[in-house]
Amino acid sequence: MTITNINRGRNSRWRVAALLSISLITCAQVGLAGPASARVQIGEILHQVEAASKPVNGYAAAVHQTVTKNGVLAAQNSQANKEEWVADEDYSVNCKESGETHATKQLSSKRAAETPASAAGVATAPHLVRGGLLTVNPLAALQRVATMDSAEVVDDLYNGIPCNKITARDADFGFVLWVTKTDPTVRRLVLSQKSAVVYDTTFEYKNIKGLLVPSHVEITSPSKGIKMVQDYSGHSL
Repeated sequence: MTITNINRGRNSRWRVAALLSISLITCAQVGLAGPASARVQIGEILHQVEAASKPVNGYAAAVHQTVTKNGVLAAQNSQANKEEWVADEDYSVNCKESGETHATKQLSSKRAAETPASAAGVATAPHLVRGGLLTVNPLAALQRVATMDSAEVVDDLYNGIPCNKITARDADFGFVLWVTKTDPTVRRLVLSQKSAVVYDTTFEYKNIKGLLVPSHVEITSPSKGIKMVQDYSGHSL
């Protein structure tokens, strides 16, 4: 099968595609004193995260992805709180030193039937996912935020874990990241555009040979009503 890697979401100064990889298989808070202080601290946080989780030589792994949706179709059926299964898929992936993860092979795929068009010729729900692995690169997001003058850092908790909460915004995109203080890693990343959340992603990690690598990732796109749950296994460093 042919593998096609597609980057979407272009911006004249920066591309949100720097954070996203879409591999398609043919078918009490204490703020810092100011922007300069925040950038210094974020630089230190970035260094800690890279030391804990940056795969210097890359690695291979397997990913099982489950896709569900609960947007337009569920609302029309008065089942706004019910998730509808879309697909279960398995992939072989490679993770690069940059943190980018790309599918190298689709191992299996089980998908829901296509939604038929209505009598008026309009599908009853948007065609959300055509098959493929979407991955989010938290390291790239943190590297981007470390260069932004608008960045701020406060103390916060994520699931009861002490974190540095980092926020930043430019003319087009907003970022919120929660980075754990112990075993520094990005645990949650919220990416927004024009105040609307594009992706809300959470990350869990496991320690393999001293490197913290993703073990469970959940990517939610509120605007599209889709959720992708990815379980990583078989890491080969």
